[in-house]
Amino acid sequence: KKKKNNGADPSFETISGTTINNNDDNKVITATGTANTLHGEPYVHVNSTSLSIGTQSPAYLANLHIRSSYASFRIDSDGANQDTHVKMRTGTGKNNYIYFGDAADDDVGQIAYDHNGDHMKFITGTTERMRLNQHGLCLGGTGAANGLDDYEEGTFTPDWNGASGGVSSITY
Repeated sequence: KKKKNNGADPSFETISGTTINNNDDNKVITATGTANTLHGEPYVHVNSTSLSIGTQSPAYLANLHIRSSYASFRIDSDGANQDTHVKMRTGTGKNNYIYFGDAADDDVGQIAYDHNGDHMKFITGTTERMRLNQHGLCLGGTGAANGLDDYEEGTFTPDWNGASGGVSSITY
């Protein structure tokens, strides 16, 4: 059977009459409700593999950079009774970092997970202060001797030594 021609012209015409305001490289383009005018968004930029909001120059190694006087991000399950997740995945033997900084030092505080030793480090003032590893919570060092122990294992037998009218002491 031969298909019927509905009379529509299958050729394409050049689009005319559309204006792009604030036209520049690496900008996200948005449209008005009628799509008669397009806008190059001044605060949203795409640069190679980075997306930045509020700056044209994303920070070193930032794939997503948000810059604002009140910068924040939110992960929201929209009121659904569901979990939310923030996941970081790296190569075998590498580290995951969460940095806390200020204008003077952008990584002065850190939480780091080291996949080589399977431990989590808490760093303040650029010095490791606490670590979670196979020994538990470690303070002041990372070895077994620095692991906090809850003393719920083993036994403890105190020995009370006292003298009539003298000094008493406990040894164990």
